[in-house]
Amino acid sequence: MKSAWKLTVPRAFALLLLAAFFMQFGLGLQRNVINIFMEGPVQEGMLALDGEQVGVIASVREIPGLLTVLLMLITLFFTESIMASLCVALTVMGLFVISRVTGFNGLVVATLIFSTGFHLYFPIQNAMVLGIAEKEKRALRLGQMNSVASIATVLAILVARTFAPTLGYRFMFIIAGCVASISIIIFLYRSKSDERRPKVKVNLKDGLVFNRRYSSYYIITLLSGSRRHITQTFALYLMLRVFDVPGEIILNLTFASTIITIFSRPIIGKLVDRIGERNGLVINYLIITVLFLCYAFVKNIYLLFLAYIIDQICIGFDVGITTYLSKIATNRDLKPSLAMGSTINHITGVLVPLIGGFMFKNISPASTFLLGAAISIMSIIQSSMLRTDNTKLLPEQSGGN
Repeated sequence: MKSAWKLTVPRAFALLLLAAFFMQFGLGLQRNVINIFMEGPVQEGMLALDGEQVGVIASVREIPGLLTVLLMLITLFFTESIMASLCVALTVMGLFVISRVTGFNGLVVATLIFSTGFHLYFPIQNAMVLGIAEKEKRALRLGQMNSVASIATVLAILVARTFAPTLGYRFMFIIAGCVASISIIIFLYRSKSDERRPKVKVNLKDGLVFNRRYSSYYIITLLSGSRRHITQTFALYLMLRVFDVPGEIILNLTFASTIITIFSRPIIGKLVDRIGERNGLVINYLIITVLFLCYAFVKNIYLLFLAYIIDQICIGFDVGITTYLSKIATNRDLKPSLAMGSTINHITGVLVPLIGGFMFKNISPASTFLLGAAISIMSIIQSSMLRTDNTKLLPEQSGGN
């Protein structure tokens, strides 16, 4: 464990960690109060949305993910640090707008603004990490980044638990926006040391890469998105609506799971570096299949709490998808391919909440999670076929097909 937690990191990576901390604090605060804000009573300043509206909001939140590849074209004209600061600024704007909405339609608009910012931010962040990380430590560095995100989320939950009852959930979005704004300053400072881009003609194909050579990455990304959006949208909703778990208990649950992921994420990253992406992802989806069956059939709320915590730990294996791409893609293709992966990931992000919400309401809650189990089984099969021993394409061969 010690080697996974070495604090000696390159200065450039340390700046990324610091910026990520403040950004993740804002995202963590929003993520941990938004469900309570959407479903809470109107008389307490919340929106009281029904289940179908919650599914629609979850779907709307993922729409900007479909546009990530097109939005990444903008990065051809800016350094990564400048673009990251613009993404954070858009995210902050969305948080401030969320704090002012009074109904479903307003939340749709605010969610689109907020979601566009953070969906574009993460491919840029991952590209920056992969660009400065030692080749043999890429999964570890991504795990450390995720661990910092968990620390920020823990602090965000503590703020929510301490101040939301007195200041109100709306004010939490304002706090989230103010703290996230600090990362804009860090990225602008970092931009001074960025290498200047060569003065060459911009080629739009460099921002759009869909290469058959990366098809295995696209497929596993699509399946991963399906699994993530079922858990993200319906696991806590199951506890809130079917088992009547109070919002305060949900905050305690997310707090406990986030504390654990602080320690688990870098360890899982190191494990993926050691056993390889294929083995790590197969193990991950075997566990996830069992967890979906628990969501579908287990009636003991404490076992469901445990399943949720394990579920959050398993998200750490997702770094294997990113490092898998870094092993098969050329340097020129890496950033736009990450953006393409984000877009593919969010195809299901738009559809799955709508389908899952329909099944949850009109068939049964169990049917939604059985769908998740089926997707996990497909993910096991796809992960077992991943190979990283292919020779990378030469730069001149790596255009889209």
